[in-house]
Amino acid sequence: MLQYVKEIEQKRKLDRNGCLQDQQSIMPLIARILREMNYRGEQLASELKGSLDARVKDLANVSAESEL
Repeated sequence: MLQYVKEIEQKRKLDRNGCLQDQQSIMPLIARILREMNYRGEQLASELKGSLDARVKDLANVSAESEL
């Protein structure tokens, strides 16, 4: 994702130096950033769910053992 941000910064620098800059060249970069953030968010959510499921299972086993 950092590479996309650098591309946008580079385009902005070109813009400040007087080169003509249209939004259409930056919008695909922004779309890629958003897709990557969404993908990473889904990965993190999946990892957290797996971790929480394992923890709940461990707690259930401890609870069942303590009742014996």
